[in-house]
This record gives sequence, C-alpha cells and structure tokens, in this order.
Amino acid sequence: MVADAEKYRAEDEKAAQRIQARRIDIDDKRKLENVIKEAITWFENNQEAETEEYDRNRNQLKKLPIQ
Repeated sequence: MVADAEKYRAEDEKAAQRIQARRIDIDDKRKLENVIKEAITWFENNQEAETEEYDRNRNQLKKLPIQ
C-alpha cells in the first residue's frame, strides 16, 4: 500500500509539473501577443517616424524570445 502511495505521489507530482509548464506557456504567449500588438500599433501610428525610431522598435522586437 505504501509503495502504491509513493508511485501515485510521483505521478501526481509529474502531472502538477506539466500543468505548471502549460500555465507558464500560456502566460508567455499572452505577453508576446501584447508586445506584438503594441509594436504593430506603434508602426501603424508612426509612419512618419525617423529611421532611428523604426530601428529602435524593430530591434526591440528582435530581442523577443521567439524561436
């Protein structure tokens, strides 16, 4: 009985880790979506911006952890 409890405990811990990993992925996705939406809005609203401003904003996007 104790062995079964240990087995199920380990399985429960693995399941909890998977759920936590998915939660982090969802949060990261939302953050990325917000940053990208903000960037698109900036580019649409600043079509007369200087080249340096475009470059600065584009470089910020390049730093995003997208694979």
